[in-house]
Amino acid sequence: EPRLVVLGGHDTVVAPIAAALGFWDCKWPPLASHVVLELWTSATGGDARVRVLFNGRHVTPEIPACRGTHEACPLDRFAEAVRSLLGGHAGFAEACAL
Repeated sequence: EPRLVVLGGHDTVVAPIAAALGFWDCKWPPLASHVVLELWTSATGGDARVRVLFNGRHVTPEIPACRGTHEACPLDRFAEAVRSLLGGHAGFAEACAL
């Protein structure tokens, strides 16, 4: 299982991700903008959590499903928020099928 995954895109990808997750400030992302999704797990088996950074700024608490969390959002809450963006479809491929 990979411990690091890096995906690249352009500003036309970064802005919609920020808007969909709810932390976009309606200003177009500057050059070299990036969104980092960190998955945190505990060696003792605690609940997995997600932390989101935008250009190095911690934005997790700005995501509506994650409000009330400080450092990281429970994975199940974050996953449900992402799932809700698929319009009831089972997955990305189905939601984006032509």
